[in-house]
Amino acid sequence: AIVLFIFRSRAKILWSSPHSFNFLIKNTDTEVLPTLLVHTASVFILNAGRIPATDVEIMFNFKPENFNIWPVRSYDTIVNPDGRFTIKLPNIAPKESFQIELLSIPKLPDVINIRSRECVGKLITMRPFRVFPRSVYAIIWLLIFFGMCFCFYITIKLLRILL
Repeated sequence: AIVLFIFRSRAKILWSSPHSFNFLIKNTDTEVLPTLLVHTASVFILNAGRIPATDVEIMFNFKPENFNIWPVRSYDTIVNPDGRFTIKLPNIAPKESFQIELLSIPKLPDVINIRSRECVGKLITMRPFRVFPRSVYAIIWLLIFFGMCFCFYITIKLLRILL
C-alpha cells in the first residue's frame, strides 16, 4: 500500500518566473513625460504530473494592467473584494505548459499562489541554458551508462575478492 501510494498518478504543478525586464522609454515630448518606465515579466506554468490538474487558479496580489496567456486558451478572471486578482483555468493536461506575460507601467503584481483541486503549485528556479544537438545528449547518456556498468563491475569484483 505504501509503494502504491508513493507511485500513484497525480497532478504536479510547477511554476517559475523565468525573466523580467524594465524598459526605460524616452519620450520625444519632454514637457509631458521625459521618460517612461515599463515593467515586463513572464510566469511559466507546467503540469509535470501524469493526470490533469483541474480548476487551476493563479492568484496575483492585484490586477496587472496588461497580460497575455500563451499559447492562447480560455480562462476566467475574478477580482476579489480585497483587490486580489485570480485567473481561473478549467484544467491543465499532463505535461502541458503555458506562459502568462505581464506588462505594466507603475508596478507588476506578484504571484501569491498557484493551486488546483489536486495540488498546490511549487515555485522552481529556471535559468536559460544552451541547447546542444541530440547527438551530444546521446553521447552523454551513453557515457553515463558505461560509467554505471563500470561501477557495477568493480563492485562485483570487490565482493568476489572480499568474500
